[in-house]
Amino acid sequence: MHSRLSSFFFLFCLCTFLAGCLAKFQKPPTIISQFSSNLILIEQIKGIALNTTKDPGVYYIDRINNQSLTGFNIEYFSSAYPVNFTILALSKIGYEIMNEQCRPGTNFSDPFSWVPFSRYVGETELLGLKCQIWNLFLSKQQINLTLLANGSVPVAFLESVFIPLYNETIYITMEFPNLVQSVNSQVFDPPDYCFGHGIVCEGGNVTDMLTYRFHPPGELSLDNRNTGDALGDTAFVCLAGLSGPDQHISLFEVTVNTSWGQYQLCNFNSCVGIGVDTVGHEATDGIKFQGGQCDTNLNVGNWFSFNSTFKCQNNSAVGTNNCAWIQQETLKTIDGACLLQNGFFAACKEDGGLPYTHAVAVFENSFKYSNSSQGGCPAISGAVLDWGERGQEMLAKRMEEEKHKQELEAIRLAKDRNSLDDLFMLPFHNQFLTDYINFEINQLNAKAKPVVVRN
Repeated sequence: MHSRLSSFFFLFCLCTFLAGCLAKFQKPPTIISQFSSNLILIEQIKGIALNTTKDPGVYYIDRINNQSLTGFNIEYFSSAYPVNFTILALSKIGYEIMNEQCRPGTNFSDPFSWVPFSRYVGETELLGLKCQIWNLFLSKQQINLTLLANGSVPVAFLESVFIPLYNETIYITMEFPNLVQSVNSQVFDPPDYCFGHGIVCEGGNVTDMLTYRFHPPGELSLDNRNTGDALGDTAFVCLAGLSGPDQHISLFEVTVNTSWGQYQLCNFNSCVGIGVDTVGHEATDGIKFQGGQCDTNLNVGNWFSFNSTFKCQNNSAVGTNNCAWIQQETLKTIDGACLLQNGFFAACKEDGGLPYTHAVAVFENSFKYSNSSQGGCPAISGAVLDWGERGQEMLAKRMEEEKHKQELEAIRLAKDRNSLDDLFMLPFHNQFLTDYINFEINQLNAKAKPVVVRN
């Protein structure tokens, strides 16, 4: 009896061992070629989860014809600023659409092409389905890919990518609830506004403008670069940190034509986006409808793009001969480390998201003053050093004038539109302007024509 039990136990262990071995060497599945599903997306950067909004997104893929569409809403900062994304990848071209602004994207790349090379690592349950777990780790690229599949049907996809430049890992999770194994080909038709040159804002003029840029040391040209106003660049620095190559921050004076075009993404000395011969403009991170291209965005800040194609050459005046901007001078450059010493990132954390009202005060003081006791930073370079003893005082005055000009522009735009939405901004710092705004609001309300307040 003892011998039979021992034999049985031995066979049981052997079978279990062999079953485990066979499981490890399971053949990866052949993923279905077409499907449509809802999408639950979670992206984590620097430990911050950027979740989809309450309603799930959508995902369509046609691996036969090499096309996919990913659509989702995310809340970068709070529920007050939902951002709608659509990533449309076709066989030969791609589009990235954000709040109904379209930019060129990447063409189709099969997200499941790696599965035949993956290995089986176990089982789990998700969305009420029994799932096999398949994994592939690309050590050289520091990319980790994991698929949860119910047979040949994908249930979830997980990816982590290490970015050496910023010493950060990005984590992305995509779940596919309510999946059906078919797709309507019409979803892959690009919207009309992805074609042509986009819109140009009406009522612009030529003016001098202050703008800021977070940049590597010594890089002071604005050709094919993105910049921001004080509130906009504050948001960028709060989010980007000081871990990459950008270590200095400069304040520039630029002459521009404010008939804004669509904001372009300017990286690696080139700009991407639909554009005409003008400066690109949007609200910080494009969080408003159509990016806030034609709004003043005083409540969240502004970003600008300076495509070198539209830079004035040969003494041409801005607004003529296909030129939209000219860089005048660098007013002041500071070291980002000084911002850190002044408590900038603590203020970013206190704000917790847009608008970065505490952080922008630290940011502006760093340029207004040179003395650390006033929250200022010494200039590394810039015209402020050439202006003598009163140079810093002159710069602070110029910065205040810029605020006045932005506020007056908000009033003008609201009057032109017969709309109050551009006046519902942060508290205006000038009492005269505050009183004037209240007067204009009363005037608008008294008009017979209904006031249009846009979201």
